[in-house]
Amino acid sequence: MICFLYEQMEGSLPKTESDIYKHFTLSTLTRKSQKKAINSFSELAEVKREYLNKICKIAFQMTIAREHVFKDDEQMFSEGSTDDSSLGLITITLWGIRNLYSFAHLTFQEYLAACHLSTLGEQEQMEFLSAHGKEQYMKVVIKFFCGIVSLKGRESMFQEIMNSNEDHLFLCQCAFESQEESACQSLVNSNEQNKGLLFNDHILNPSDFVAIQYVTSKTASHLKKLVFCSCNLGGEFFANSYFKRL
Repeated sequence: MICFLYEQMEGSLPKTESDIYKHFTLSTLTRKSQKKAINSFSELAEVKREYLNKICKIAFQMTIAREHVFKDDEQMFSEGSTDDSSLGLITITLWGIRNLYSFAHLTFQEYLAACHLSTLGEQEQMEFLSAHGKEQYMKVVIKFFCGIVSLKGRESMFQEIMNSNEDHLFLCQCAFESQEESACQSLVNSNEQNKGLLFNDHILNPSDFVAIQYVTSKTASHLKKLVFCSCNLGGEFFANSYFKRL
């Protein structure tokens, strides 16, 4: 995916994971459904926007139900219309005499689920965060959600995320995806006494350090502690030839 985007974007890459999946989705939609490149989902033809909205809703419902395969009971992807209605986002597997449908990867499903969450009203979003914010399997959806919506002026939204999670690494990832300094400030100020960040018992990869560096750079004037306890470097470090030489 990264190599494909690097070529598509002529040597540059999106800054956040949310943007990576956004551009990859737009590229997929362009290849499968459009005659010209599109830069936003709003540029899709109306009927294809409706298909996309339905697909995102399916991804949302499947993620909540912790499912990865679904049956096309509404015949949305009926034979003869599959290529058009799936927009290249759905894969098909023949199981016995019927088709089963899924997304190419769980993370892709989670991104599309976050896209649907971003279209709900603010009250519905808050209710979702309150009901599912503590669920481990919803962390990726919430992280993507922070990257899709604007958290500027919506401190209560990020506060609800913090209320449901004490994992500072996850909260750093959310703040980084949002690219909002106010989210970084809220995270550090949430601990009035220590004003510090604690990373306990994590396997850390390069993307994690990028998120941590972003938060610390935005809060350097009043961040008092940065503690790593029982953490290890992940495999992505050692897959890099530079780190192999160290």
